Formats: sequence, C-alpha cells, structure tokens
Amino acid sequence: SEFWFTFPCEEAYQAIESKGEEILEGLKVQILHRSRITASQIARLLERSGAIVQTRLTGSAPDFLPDIQLVDDGWTPDESSPLDENIPTVFLACRGLQEIAGDRVFVLKPVRWKHLLNGIASALNPSCSPDTVPGRSAEPTIVIAPPSGVVPHPMRILIAEDNPVNLLVLSAHLQALGMRAESAENGRLAMEMHAREPFECILMDCHMPELDGYEATQKIRQLGGVPSQVYIVAVTANVSAAERAKCLANGMDAYLAKPFTRDELAASLASAWAHICKNRNGSSSPDAQSIELDHTQLETLHSISRQTGKNLVEEVANIFSRTTPEIIEEIRQHHSAGALDEMRKAAHKLKGSCANAGVITMRETAASLETADAGDMENLIATLSLQSAASVAALHGAAARP
Repeated sequence: SEFWFTFPCEEAYQAIESKGEEILEGLKVQILHRSRITASQIARLLERSGAIVQTRLTGSAPDFLPDIQLVDDGWTPDESSPLDENIPTVFLACRGLQEIAGDRVFVLKPVRWKHLLNGIASALNPSCSPDTVPGRSAEPTIVIAPPSGVVPHPMRILIAEDNPVNLLVLSAHLQALGMRAESAENGRLAMEMHAREPFECILMDCHMPELDGYEATQKIRQLGGVPSQVYIVAVTANVSAAERAKCLANGMDAYLAKPFTRDELAASLASAWAHICKNRNGSSSPDAQSIELDHTQLETLHSISRQTGKNLVEEVANIFSRTTPEIIEEIRQHHSAGALDEMRKAAHKLKGSCANAGVITMRETAASLETADAGDMENLIATLSLQSAASVAALHGAAARP
C-alpha cells in the first residue's frame, strides 16, 4: 500500500536558529559605535567566533566593505563616515518600542550575546521576515523585549503624593509595570529630592501641603539645566478642561485623571520615555549620554547567578543605588571644602565601584574627575549625579534580562 502526508517545515528559519555562532565564521562585521571600550568588547566576542571585525567611531573611514553592520543608537554619522543603508544592519538601541518602525532589526541594550546572534541572523536573512515565518507577528523584529512592555528599562520615577491610599495604589500599578519609584509627601520635598538627585519622570499630585503640585512644578522648571527638563505628569481627580489647561500652563507635560487605569498610566510612562529619548538624541547635556555597561563583567555576574540561583546583577543594582549617591555626596562635600585630595580619593572609590558593577560611562567620568583640573571638577560632579540615576536604571534593566 502507499500513503503520503504533508509535513510543514520552517527550514530556512530553523537553520538560522540552529547554526548559532557558525554564522559568524568568516563574516565581515562593522561596528559603528561612539564608545571605543564597548565596541572593543563586542568585537572580541565576535572575533572569538570567527568573525572579521572593524570598529569605526564617528569620523573614521572603513577598512573593508562589511557583510553586516552593528550601529549604536548614539553613533553619529557624518560626511566622512555616513551610514550605508544598503548593508544589513542591527541597531543597538535604548529607545522606546513606540519609536521603532519599518523592518529594521533592533537589539535593546544592554546587549546579550544570544540576542545579538539572533539579531545578526535576522538581519542577514530578510527572507525570514515576520510575515514569512509561521507564528511570528508582522511587527518589526525586536530581539529583546523590555521587561515592562513600555520602556526598555525601569525609569527613575518620583511620586509626589500626600495621600497614603493613593500612593499605595499608584506604587502597585508601577510595580506591575516593572517600575520602581521613590515618594515625597509634599511638593517642597519633591522639589528638593529632584534637585539633589534628578528623576526621569515625576508623577505630581496637584493638591498637597506646604507646596502644591502647580508651585512645585514651577520651581522645578526654574532650576535650570537638565533637572528643569524632567517629564512631569499631573495626577488629579479634577477632570475638567479648565484643570487640564491649568496643569499645562504651570509647566506640566501630561495629565492623568484619577481614578486611572494601568493602561493609561503605561501610556503616560511611554510618553515620558519618548521625551527622555528625544533629549538624549538632541542634547549634549550629561544625561543625554546613554549609559554603557560592561558586557563582559555583566556576563560574569550572570554566570555566578546561574550557579547560585540568586540574581546577582539585581543585588549589585540595589547596592549601587544605595551607596553611589552617598559617595557622590562625599565627593561634593570635599570639593566644597577645598579638600581636593580627599575628593580624588572618593572619586577613585567610586571608579572602583562602577567597574565592579559594570557601569562604563560612570567609571570613565569618575576617572576623569580623579585627575581633573580644579576648573573642570564642578561639571564632572554634576555629570556623575545625573549619570547615577540612569546607571541604576540600566543595571535593573540588565538584571531583568538574564
């Protein structure tokens, strides 16, 4: 007797998945990155698997025509080093999902090796696009999903709210979205906390003792510099058009009416993240720098985590968030007192802490402060303060992607 059957196979896609590192053998890879240290780390990993790698910073010329390019979202093309869109490209990005469009391949930072491999495979094989592979959506390829589904890593958020019930509900919503937040019970405290260690988003109740949300927002906008640019969401039970207009007129960016849904809160956070990304891409101020992490160090910490069953990166992030502001305050006090030798010792201590935590950007700033001239110290200290919050958020993001 004869019989037959049809067995559907995803041959091309599965071949890519099963090859893993084999696809790198002899592959010519170009890395376009603004950080020489991070680019070198990625290059070493690729070369270890047989890839031929050239690294280009802005303004450098290529040595060969690559098969694929890895482009950091902070890399800036110019006339001498334009971005060739005809070359298969993987973008190393730290921006919100709502900004991703088209058929580009994104790997969200901090970059993990297996995710980078998947991204390279996807970029090299456009025939395996989402609409040709069963079970995959027609959305742009995103190799790493953000933990909250809203932003790629938890933001540094401040809740200004004097009602403990409202604070509890709002905190629970944020926790469900993968976010963490600090709180202030009145507008004056919120302003002082933000001036001391700037936040990325403030959820501001409009009616609080000592200083209400309107006055607090006005004073924050008067701080000047990066702290004055924070995204502020008005949180109020008054849903009238007049109230909304009043919030915007006093400098608030958005309006969230109580009671609100989790989706409405998530939409506000997504708008806040778009605001942050816009400032990062369009400003040269210290917090416009995307935080670069030491992938080799993080991989070591993740390896220990797998052996011990503990999330070591999360523990490091928690300790880093607690101790770093203390060291920065120590640096600031020594600088104000003119005790520059003691200040340099504290900067050296911070540099070591950043190295062990795997935070390249802050490590480099602390190293610069350690040897800086007196005239440059104040700006470097301010930069460290701004980088601190972003570094903690980046570490928590790395912890959420084992």
